[in-house]
Amino acid sequence: MSTDAGRRRRAAAFAVGLAALGLYYYGLQRTPAVLATLGELAFPVTATLVGIYVFNDTLRWTQWLGVAITVAVVSLLPARPRNEVVKLPPADARLAPATASA
Repeated sequence: MSTDAGRRRRAAAFAVGLAALGLYYYGLQRTPAVLATLGELAFPVTATLVGIYVFNDTLRWTQWLGVAITVAVVSLLPARPRNEVVKLPPADARLAPATASA
């Protein structure tokens, strides 16, 4: 591969990666925290399944144990509706930052 072709390939990979990260963060801003957390926690298991079924990879028993623990934790996490989230008490006026008086 020539140097110019290598530069173009790296630039294309950088641009695609940057666009993917932009879409990822755009989606995170519009996704409830509980769903985003579940998605993030499930990502390694998804990548593992792709490795097994697409690339014919094999796992050791410790890796299978990790997959099982991750699936169990993600499955058992409570997903509470928004109306059941704990509300913070109103802020105490004494704790508010001081304002400059004229």
